[in-house]
Amino acid sequence: MRHPFHIYLNPAIWPMLVCLISRPHCDQPIVLMKGVIMRAKLLCCLLYVFTMLSSGIAQYAWESRNPLAKGNDLYEVACGNDQFIAVGECGTILTSPDGNKWTERTLGLKNNLNSVTYGNNQFYGNNQFFTIVGNNGIVLTSPDGIVWTARSSGTTKSLNSVTYGNNQFIAVGDSGTILTTTDSATWTERPAGTTKSLNSVAYCNNQFIAVGDSGIILTSPDGATWIERSSGTTESLNSVTYGNNHFIAVGDDGTILISPDGANWAERIYRITSLKSVTYGNNQFIAVGEWGIYTSPDGLMWTKRYSSKTTWIRSITYDNNQFIAVGGGCIILTSPDGVTWTEKSPGTKKSLSSVTYGNNQFIAVGDDGTILTSPD
Repeated sequence: MRHPFHIYLNPAIWPMLVCLISRPHCDQPIVLMKGVIMRAKLLCCLLYVFTMLSSGIAQYAWESRNPLAKGNDLYEVACGNDQFIAVGECGTILTSPDGNKWTERTLGLKNNLNSVTYGNNQFYGNNQFFTIVGNNGIVLTSPDGIVWTARSSGTTKSLNSVTYGNNQFIAVGDSGTILTTTDSATWTERPAGTTKSLNSVAYCNNQFIAVGDSGIILTSPDGATWIERSSGTTESLNSVTYGNNHFIAVGDDGTILISPDGANWAERIYRITSLKSVTYGNNQFIAVGEWGIYTSPDGLMWTKRYSSKTTWIRSITYDNNQFIAVGGGCIILTSPDGVTWTEKSPGTKKSLSSVTYGNNQFIAVGDDGTILTSPD
């Protein structure tokens, strides 16, 4: 059982501690009070540890969970209706009510599952549904995360991303595929006007925005009618978000696009490393990707805040008043403001692909079925 105050000490403490207690004078007895004598060496240890705990070096650890995922990679994790859902390679679906104990839902699927989301449809009696999409047009839905139903999508194209907004689910994928549903059961393919693959879709500021290969940007007010927008770039776009009255899309070769309305886009010329994901929180845009983290208060001027020459940062989220970024080599970075970042040590080297927050904890998932949890 997990102790409610589970802490660990930064390994950097120990060399200083050894130096402290190895000094000659630290082995002399000290009278603390009448009848209480303690050797200075022990006293130094206790005082140092207490000081470190008080100064914030002690911190909640990220704990590794064993969901028995048979070593399959996990691509994305979502939370809703008091359930965490993680999806990934070879039809893997893992569920957990608390992030600690995970159950594999075996459906006999062999195709990769790429994305999962949660939505509450007010038009259909507040029905709550999880939706998973994957390769070869796979669509799965569930009211509780436990019992899953395969739906006919009408396509064999791989689906790369799914989101929920305006009382409907929208899935996008290869060759310009766009699918919509209002009841989670009947899916309709919508004309996209493009054959370029779509990598991500989001519902922002009362409209859907899909981004993808060769700089493609599509927008829709209702999910049914889509309009292609001029992005001004041929680089592939990987993620889009909204904040501070602006849309921001990021992609390969450091591409950053900004728009006040989703229709008119301008490129910010930085040509930094390729960017994988972008989010908004605490009055900051945060973009992450190949070897770095970049921030901007307005989407116009960007500053590099963290640099790594060995790993990609793949996913970022903002919740519980902090940013959490994860990536290759099991890197986990946290920041209260997007400016100062602290690297955590989860005790594993597996790469992480997705992070989310729910039920008062963060969940990160990645290669070989890796699942890590942290309450802060």
